[in-house]
Amino acid sequence: MQANILRNAVALFAKDGFDGVSMRQLAASVGITLATVYHYFPDKQALYDAAIRSAFEYMTRRMIEAARSDLQGEARLRAFLRALVTLQISDAQEVRLVDRELLEARPETLSKLGSDLFLEPLAALTEVVRQLSPRAPAQELAEHIIAAAYGAAKLRVVRVHVKGVEYLCELDGIVDSLTRTTLATLRGF
Repeated sequence: MQANILRNAVALFAKDGFDGVSMRQLAASVGITLATVYHYFPDKQALYDAAIRSAFEYMTRRMIEAARSDLQGEARLRAFLRALVTLQISDAQEVRLVDRELLEARPETLSKLGSDLFLEPLAALTEVVRQLSPRAPAQELAEHIIAAAYGAAKLRVVRVHVKGVEYLCELDGIVDSLTRTTLATLRGF
């Protein structure tokens, strides 16, 4: 029951945000009583925190698996970028909720989650960067790589309608471009 409540909460919060969802609305969407929701989650903030944590974990798990795979060098970098871009161009409710949270930048939520859910994929990508270029400022570049991949994926919505850059609109085009750019940067160290 708790997992079902959480799944519905992720969907509703992704669509309407923290302020746009009531506990009564959530209970109705699951088909349970309000008391049942409160049995599992003491208040709306606790439910929202659990939904955000679940969404972040959904995303970070895939990036970490790719970055810590048995692949080596460029293939490992490409796997990480593919995982990140695939997530970002998906229509997954978890991605929409994380995007909403990042845009709204609610400090009380981000500070709780940032340290344990952002740092792990960052550390995994930092390892990849170190493997590719031991002299490079690995963590700094890993942050830039994540930001570039996130931005490239989100800009895809605009690019689809702009002539002359169609090749970047698809997953492979975005991943290839990010990989080439990253490797070119790493060769400079």
